[in-house]
Amino acid sequence: MSVARRLGRRGPAKVGPGEVVPIRIEGVSKAYETREGHVHAVEDFSLECKAGEFVTLVGPSGCGKSTLLLMVAGLVPRSSGTVTIGGTAVDRPYTDLGFVFQDSVLLDWRKTTGNILLQAEMRGLDADAYRPRAQELIDLVGLTGFEDRYPFELSGGMRQRVS
Repeated sequence: MSVARRLGRRGPAKVGPGEVVPIRIEGVSKAYETREGHVHAVEDFSLECKAGEFVTLVGPSGCGKSTLLLMVAGLVPRSSGTVTIGGTAVDRPYTDLGFVFQDSVLLDWRKTTGNILLQAEMRGLDADAYRPRAQELIDLVGLTGFEDRYPFELSGGMRQRVS
């Protein structure tokens, strides 16, 4: 990974009421096996994100930024190193965080609000109880009035905001 810069502060990252979760990445590497041999996507990368810190990863295309984030989320296994979130080791998909993929990942047959509520439904929660929060998020990202639109009715940027 070429560059990681701290670019300022925002409010603390929270996963629950009053809960602030720091992220620690220590000596993380990821190598893929190809026909030509090992390809190192990320090599010996370390970073600590303190409570309330806003961190941006920058670097050229192909330097491993997305791979690193997928490892932090537990969606891609590490070749070496450790990732902890709030002191808990990430060794499988970590479900207490939000993740927006490079391409919007929406279900075409679900409208905006339905796509947003999918996480609650997948966790066996009462989606109706989360409708007010879904509306807050819709308002926050400037999509008020688009709650009942399907993904094909939204621009690319709007789809990313729904994601």
